[in-house]
Amino acid sequence: MDFDRLEEYAAYIVGDVAYSTLGTTLKQAGGKDKQWQVDYEYQLHFARIARRNKIFTFVLLSANQAHPDSRIFYSRMKGKLEEAIISLDFPKLIILRPGFIARPNTDRRMEKISLGIIGFFNKLGLFRKFRPISTVDLADVILNSSLNESELDVDIWESPKILGFKQSA
Repeated sequence: MDFDRLEEYAAYIVGDVAYSTLGTTLKQAGGKDKQWQVDYEYQLHFARIARRNKIFTFVLLSANQAHPDSRIFYSRMKGKLEEAIISLDFPKLIILRPGFIARPNTDRRMEKISLGIIGFFNKLGLFRKFRPISTVDLADVILNSSLNESELDVDIWESPKILGFKQSA
């Protein structure tokens, strides 16, 4: 799909639920401007089309520590995206903020090191709320979160809720 021409696909963005999980890394994107385009602009445009097409539930995969005033570029970008999508006023919006995501066969050196460190601390009983979640388990939570009964119009799921939901499913 050519996300620069997303409007051409608008007629196909229909249904009861829309899921937005697009993202990249600074390195893969080739700079902050390009990462902003993928992680913010493309997702917001998709959300606007979904809202215009009267999709009831929108599920956004965001990031742990997302905050629009963060000093960290990635966290600030994700926080600003959350704010923008909240302002679209979906009848039901679910924002998922997982902790570490364990991706099989990752080639990212720092990701491997970080997962090893958090895994070590988890074995000691520390930082359990930051326990990694596999991509398969996260995909299951993303899909099934929209089926979860909630009275909230905007339901933000932090890592402990995501991990708990996976264990109870």
